Amino acid sequence: MLFTKGAPSLADLSEARFENPENVDFVMPDLYRAPEVVLGMPWSYPIDTWGFAMTLWDLFEPKRLFRPHGEDGRYSESIHLAQMISIMGPPPLGYLQRSEKSKLFWDDEGEWKGDVPIPETTLELAEARLQGEEKDLFLTFMRKMLQWKPEDRKNLEEVFMDEWLLADLIEAGVVTCD
Repeated sequence: MLFTKGAPSLADLSEARFENPENVDFVMPDLYRAPEVVLGMPWSYPIDTWGFAMTLWDLFEPKRLFRPHGEDGRYSESIHLAQMISIMGPPPLGYLQRSEKSKLFWDDEGEWKGDVPIPETTLELAEARLQGEEKDLFLTFMRKMLQWKPEDRKNLEEVFMDEWLLADLIEAGVVTCD
């Protein structure tokens, strides 16, 4: 793994769900958690798209996209959500209204009131390896998956047919994008 620091993290599938498409329990390693999991909302298959984005970022980039641990080394929902805001912008108010837990972090107008400041970064600044059109395509690809609202995330079939992911196959003429 030439582009990463350390060995990749592998997670087991003991948390896989096949029967009920809507769940409300905690799932996913803390730094990979989708926003709806952090906020205690019902979650379903779109968390897989989020998890794929987090895994791909870790394999491709030299630094993790989210580092949601405090100085004590413990996971912090507040830090995680503040970092999500810095990368994706503020969540839609209607999305926040789906969760009672969101009242711990946002006021009734959707303004951040968390106990940590929102970091001064963006997805563009976080991406460290690419330049020009390739960087633009990669960031467009990531934004298809990094969405607050699960219904706004592209499904995995759409993700796997992305122009950035298939660039070498498109250039070789093996795949065409419509």
